[in-house]
Amino acid sequence: MKRGRRRDIIKINRSVRTKLIPALLTAISLAILIFILHEFSIGIEKGIGSSVVIFASFAASAFILFMAPHTRAAKPSKFIKGYIIGGVVGYSGFLLSGLIGIYLTVFIAMFVLAILLVVLDAEHPPAAGITLAFLLYGVGYLGIFVVIIAALTMLLIRFFLENLVYRIEEDFIKQERKPVKK
Repeated sequence: MKRGRRRDIIKINRSVRTKLIPALLTAISLAILIFILHEFSIGIEKGIGSSVVIFASFAASAFILFMAPHTRAAKPSKFIKGYIIGGVVGYSGFLLSGLIGIYLTVFIAMFVLAILLVVLDAEHPPAAGITLAFLLYGVGYLGIFVVIIAALTMLLIRFFLENLVYRIEEDFIKQERKPVKK
């Protein structure tokens, strides 16, 4: 009976550490990102729209990075490259939209983005939101630096998560594998 109870306690503790703490860090990282976007006034001069789209992209990324950290899209290199590529393509699309119109520009930008993300091994789907925000709301090239700062902030929080939470999880797994003394 004691053995079963011990496993239940370990299971509950692991669940708290591997689900609750990542969810908490997801929320903290998004609160920090809202602060960054507000401080750099992204979207304020053109309306709140670009901030909302950029924040929605980061919210999707935060879920991937913290709640599904072992997936392909959660790799830090894909995350950073994806957002940089998304910002550059979006800004380029904004410049192009004055010449050929917004609808054709969105088509071209999303096509180019998809190709670049795959070819440059940077598949991180939420980066498409950054492209649209930059293109539709005219976020300037300085917005790329804000996106990089926000992405690096999320990676620092993720680093904290990996070094604290997942190490604790490994300790619990080791405890479960130890033979029980009779």
